[in-house]
Amino acid sequence: MEPTKRVLSIQSHVVHGYVGNKAATFPLQLLGWDVDAINTVQFSNHAGYRSHGGSKTDKDQLIDIFSILEKNEFTQIDALISGYVPGADGLSALADFAAHLKTENPNLLFVLDPGSDTTVSSLKTFVLAMLLFPECQAKAQGEIDRVIGSSRLPTFDDKDQLPYVNNLINEVMRWQPVTPLAVPHACTQDDVYRNYRIPKGAIVIGNVWSMSRNAEVYKNPEDFNPDRFLDPQVPKIPAFGFGRRLCPGIHYAEASIFITVTSILAAYTITKAKDENGEEITPSTEGVAESVVYHPKPFKCVFTPRSEKHRELILAEA
Repeated sequence: MEPTKRVLSIQSHVVHGYVGNKAATFPLQLLGWDVDAINTVQFSNHAGYRSHGGSKTDKDQLIDIFSILEKNEFTQIDALISGYVPGADGLSALADFAAHLKTENPNLLFVLDPGSDTTVSSLKTFVLAMLLFPECQAKAQGEIDRVIGSSRLPTFDDKDQLPYVNNLINEVMRWQPVTPLAVPHACTQDDVYRNYRIPKGAIVIGNVWSMSRNAEVYKNPEDFNPDRFLDPQVPKIPAFGFGRRLCPGIHYAEASIFITVTSILAAYTITKAKDENGEEITPSTEGVAESVVYHPKPFKCVFTPRSEKHRELILAEA
């Protein structure tokens, strides 16, 4: 074992207990592909990150995963590609690009995912925030009522007239980043960044969690405060990646999150569930990191239509 891998393996077992994402890579390794398990422990430099718990998979689960992959011959990936690439020209361009990169590195494996998991994670975090910070929910609903009223549900045309809602979404993405360590990238050539040499082939990790907790950029970073983005000098968190490798689905994801969040706020009030004694259940802010995607732990809540008119709007759209 290489010295670096040995150190990271020992570190992982001492600090965390399990090697990050190994269960996901094992079936692909069995199929003959060169797949790396990214150990995330050494990149977690903020105490709050301990809430991103790990998981372990037993041998029977791994066998099931492998059997499904082998049986389906990755037809899900084919469906994703055919559903999200526009026509034969798009597929041809994608194939040419993949062939070019495969020439550069024959061990590359290309997988296209539309980002549905990250969108779901963002919406879960939004609901969690509304439970814990009802004053922010009320302020966003007030803005929606002033701009849209109660005779219709929001549309994409309303986006520019809803600055607080947009800031609230930005704060959701910063407060609990959907990909705390982003997606691993690799250098295709030697590079130097701030006097650090990055060799060709090195894996590069963007520590979004650490960025979101930078008190020099985000004052009181543990607080949920949409108004921090009223200052144009405060940047949005890079939830969709960096530079030229920015997520190609960013516009789809942002539009999907905006219309869903705004419609929920317009039509419903989100409140805490109650236990058998009638006491409110306050959900935890802890979560789990499945692969590279963060999810809040399961929690209970109540969605209540804000009025009879809102109930009718919901039923009309159903």
